[in-house]
Amino acid sequence: MAKYDLPAAFEYIKRVTDQKIHYVGHSQGTLIMFLALSLKLPTVTTNLLSFHALGPVAYLTHVQSKVMKVLAKDDLATILMVLFTLYKKNHIKEVLLEGNDGLRSNSLICRYAPVVCAELLLAISDSNLTVNNMKRMPVIMGHFPAGSSTKNFVHFSQYIKKEHLCAYDYGEKKNMVVYGQKTPPAYELGNINIPVHLYVGKYDKLATVADAKILFDRLTNSSGKVFIL
Repeated sequence: MAKYDLPAAFEYIKRVTDQKIHYVGHSQGTLIMFLALSLKLPTVTTNLLSFHALGPVAYLTHVQSKVMKVLAKDDLATILMVLFTLYKKNHIKEVLLEGNDGLRSNSLICRYAPVVCAELLLAISDSNLTVNNMKRMPVIMGHFPAGSSTKNFVHFSQYIKKEHLCAYDYGEKKNMVVYGQKTPPAYELGNINIPVHLYVGKYDKLATVADAKILFDRLTNSSGKVFIL
């Protein structure tokens, strides 16, 4: 997403508008921009004016979500890796497909059992539901969680256990084949020299204030601010 999708989007916007871009990303949308900028991808860096990160994700060691903590456990991460391998052998690379029955169930639960819906939100992402638009939740949950690659889920579980931002960890043997070293290469946030503004929800269990502060401290060559909302 950082190496191919984001540059492709920037190329298209530049070609159509002939203008530079103020980028607003949310959650994973912030992560892919951090990676693209740390890699100094020219299509992105030469066409970017500023970066506004909503619910910024780079470090996840202080994540408070019960669901994400379970996903990051060593034994479960191993299960995810096994599933990833099986999926790959059967040419299945996506989970939580858009429009599947699970998403429709989420919507119905939030519409007809709002208490259950609220408990799901508390377990996954929120610590204070009074700031949410609960009336809109059947629509929102009808699209959450959207589909993603199996490899993406495994990579996020790795982030929760690590205190540094790095490429996908295949294990020492395959890392040598893919990267030429035993450990995955780190993404250097010090390479980012454009303004980066972080917008952090103080009740967010996924993109926490503590992790956002670590992120901001490591953006050593970037001007910008942290807004805690």
